Amino acid sequence: QGAPHPAINPYNLPENQVCRMDLKKDSCQKSLDILNRTVLIGTHPNRKQDETDAMIERILAAAKKIS
Repeated sequence: QGAPHPAINPYNLPENQVCRMDLKKDSCQKSLDILNRTVLIGTHPNRKQDETDAMIERILAAAKKIS
């Protein structure tokens, strides 16, 4: 899957049809290693400071458990 929606998936765009598409799972090992240590943390501009501080503490505690 190249994007969250088919309309913006670069693999589906006509101008990209001649691009090399024969990627294998180990083609980008360094990038995959980095992505395996990456998380997405959702936030909101209206979140209160104490809520943000509590979230940071939970993230730090979780990181200590896995490192």
